[in-house]
Amino acid sequence: ELLVNHATNKYNFAPQEQSTTTGAVNQVIRLSVFFEGTQNDFFQNTFGGIAIKNKFSERFGIKWLGSLWKLREEEKYNITGAYSLGEVESDFSKDNFGQVKNLLGYGVFQDWGRNTLEGLIGNGGFKGYNFFGEGKQLLEWGANFQYENINDGLSEWQRLDSAGYSIPYNGNTVTISSRLFSVNDLRSWRTNGYIQDTWNLSGDSNRISLTIGVRYNYWSINKEFNVSPRLQFSYKPNTKHDVVFRIATGWYTQPPFYREIRDFDGNLNKSVKSQKAFHFIAGSDLNFSAGENRFKFTSEVYYKFLKDINPYELQDVRIRYFADNIAKGYAAGVDLRLFGEFVKGTDSWVSLSYLQTKENLKNDFYKEYYNAEGQIVTPYIENQNITDSATIYPGSIPRQTDQRFSMSLFFQDYVPKAKFLKMSLGLTLGTALPFGPPDRNRYRDVFRAPPYRRVDIGFSAIIVDSERENAKKKGFFFFFDKIFLTFEVWNLLGVQNTVSYKWIKDFQNILWPLPNYLTNRRFNLKLNVKF
Repeated sequence: ELLVNHATNKYNFAPQEQSTTTGAVNQVIRLSVFFEGTQNDFFQNTFGGIAIKNKFSERFGIKWLGSLWKLREEEKYNITGAYSLGEVESDFSKDNFGQVKNLLGYGVFQDWGRNTLEGLIGNGGFKGYNFFGEGKQLLEWGANFQYENINDGLSEWQRLDSAGYSIPYNGNTVTISSRLFSVNDLRSWRTNGYIQDTWNLSGDSNRISLTIGVRYNYWSINKEFNVSPRLQFSYKPNTKHDVVFRIATGWYTQPPFYREIRDFDGNLNKSVKSQKAFHFIAGSDLNFSAGENRFKFTSEVYYKFLKDINPYELQDVRIRYFADNIAKGYAAGVDLRLFGEFVKGTDSWVSLSYLQTKENLKNDFYKEYYNAEGQIVTPYIENQNITDSATIYPGSIPRQTDQRFSMSLFFQDYVPKAKFLKMSLGLTLGTALPFGPPDRNRYRDVFRAPPYRRVDIGFSAIIVDSERENAKKKGFFFFFDKIFLTFEVWNLLGVQNTVSYKWIKDFQNILWPLPNYLTNRRFNLKLNVKF
């Protein structure tokens, strides 16, 4: 087997202007920005893999694997923005309704960066299997060795100018608000492997099966050796219903890669350990028919205890890790999914999920200060005289993936009296995700973004399909098994879904979150050919 993939992507941005209005009914905020400059990003990935299978008998075989992956990423940007932040009149009865009535802040910011990342990753390994006892026992094993060479260079700075003064202001020199510079060259190797045994405990019926296995991994940088035992049990009752129940448990580890050990300042913490989790999962699969249509309903409930968590923050759409195992937490949820033929000859599905996940950082606390009236002293209140204080321990806070409810639907149908035309409709709904200011204080990341909503629609025209009854291929189309053309409209309703937030300070040093949105409605035309 041979697999080769090469991708080169170039993105050239030239922002012009931005106008974002947000807030509640009683207070509406508007950010207006006029930009100069560009951002040029370059991403190149080349991958090659080869596999050789040796089947010594019907019961025993080995697969040898080898691959090489080369990557290069570049970020080059120099963007200046002149902005104003103002409070908008929200009273319908006022003549200046919808206009800025109170200027909260203005200034200029400049973001500059020259970042590069290069990597060469090669690995080799093998997988094997062996059947015993007339196929009632399956033994599987494998091992892998990987070499990594990472070269990383970060050079970023940001300058802020508010009300004619460069921040922070010292009266003598022009200063910048943040600076990041680092050069790292990391060479390492890692190895991992597994062995697992599956038994059929009920003869030829496959009603009861048990799988026991163990995995290991080791990385030369943190010199951590992990062993992860796993177990899975499934039971299929001897009834007229085609249903399988299963439970699984085990100890899982996620070894860090390069970005997980690079902290906010670009320094490498080579003692970062693997993130670990103890899983307990219970689920079922039910196959049934409704008339001539076949369906499958799957359900799963899970709880995962998380240990040695390496927390992170989102800066725009970039993940920046704390590069330290300073948290523990949990994840619990339920997944339900119905898959099948709502319309004969088509595949459709609907899923519903609930998830709660939190983490608790070690030594995480902050101070609150109170005035004589017992109010928390903030820039909003009149009495700024501090008379008392308290240390607050925030405890467990939502992780960035804490999306409580989500629902997805995908439905397909044929156009009446034109079976060669197929329509598909997709719907995705998700409740709010947490966010906060990128200030390295995780306890502040407890705000919630608006819910995610998206509707997609698509149309497919089958030009050639050799699997259809009475199909005849003539001329040029004789060499093809299937050809179909697809036209899709993504985000049909043009909903503005929030992807991140820009944080702007006003004259009183108060931070205001202004949303950045995902792309609006998009069109996609696709041709699929199989021969």
